[in-house]
Amino acid sequence: MLLIPKLVFRNFDSEEARAKKIADYIEIYRKYAADKTKEIPDDVKNFVRSEKDIPEEYKNSIEK
Repeated sequence: MLLIPKLVFRNFDSEEARAKKIADYIEIYRKYAADKTKEIPDDVKNFVRSEKDIPEEYKNSIEK
């Protein structure tokens, strides 16, 4: 289940679309991950290209 949100990222996504997909990925991770101690997944930084890609609600948690 956690692999599905990773597969929807495309190279030509807009910043708004990428931010929405990252937010969805984090929410699915929180719901289904076995490790409940982490707020965000470790590999989320791999999907962030610029500061604008980071969703507003996670700007403090994700540092590039």
